[in-house]
Amino acid sequence: MGHALLNETMAYVGKPPWHRLGKPVPPDVTAAEMIKKAGLDWRVTVKPASGAREVGRDRYNRYRLAREPIGAEAEAVEFAIVSSRYEPLQNCEAFAFFDPVIRAGRAKFESAGALFDGEVVWVQARLDRSMKIGDDEIAPFLLLSTRHDGAGSVTARFTPVRVVCQNTLNYALGKNGATYSISHTREVAARVRAAGHDALLTVLDEAFDGAQKDFDLLAATPASSSAVGALVDMLYNRPTPKTGTKGPPRPPSLWEQVHERIILQRQGKDPAGADSWWGIYNAITFVEDSAAADTKNGLSGLNRIWFGSAADRKIRALRLITERAGEAA
Repeated sequence: MGHALLNETMAYVGKPPWHRLGKPVPPDVTAAEMIKKAGLDWRVTVKPASGAREVGRDRYNRYRLAREPIGAEAEAVEFAIVSSRYEPLQNCEAFAFFDPVIRAGRAKFESAGALFDGEVVWVQARLDRSMKIGDDEIAPFLLLSTRHDGAGSVTARFTPVRVVCQNTLNYALGKNGATYSISHTREVAARVRAAGHDALLTVLDEAFDGAQKDFDLLAATPASSSAVGALVDMLYNRPTPKTGTKGPPRPPSLWEQVHERIILQRQGKDPAGADSWWGIYNAITFVEDSAAADTKNGLSGLNRIWFGSAADRKIRALRLITERAGEAA
């Protein structure tokens, strides 16, 4: 079931995503229509777990977190056992968070769906602002995600995407690189609403302006070969040279792929180039996204790019590269 859920339920506006999954929807899609088209019009239930101990009136120490059956499923799909403090955010509540932003014309729905059996649900909207870094066109997005597996928080993050290569330039929202997040505890839906869309848009505008400033700095700062080599060594393990001739050739490591991408950029294969830290950052994001996209399971690749190891490395790379560009400025 895990692989089928996203294949059958994801919805998107415009061209098909790189993983070729999902159903197309019109550009003016509403929140209610997006939920239905994305197949996310199901609820998460919280019931006392087997053997749970009553700790108060109608309160137990452990609960069973599950998704109600959809399609041909005969039974609910269990996600996790959670404590009495946990409270889910229903999918319709997550979409409602976007309503005022969409109605105000500040953003338009881009894609929505669920990963695996529905443990992670996301809504992505394209913002009305634009960004140019040299000859690069950057499309800014807001990605809201909520987890139904008892882990993580309701999070919103700023995810610019390079139009020319479609690689994601992770950039965390908020001061000090913090992501805008709300924990899954009591009255989470009310706290999401109380957080205020104006407050989120203020933080988002600050993140946009910060990203523009940081990216401009990277594009204006030369990157020496020695500094680039040292940075790549910090991010990736340098492969051990293979000895002997037995066995099939191994696939190139991420360390090797980044260096190969930098060579291509120096040959003019990418408008980001490779002489500045902007080019180096894009070499890293391109390789991370390409490696994830090449996985056999599109769901795993998407999860890795947005929420997993690829996202973590890209954010770390941006932090390190921005520090180096700042020191040189």
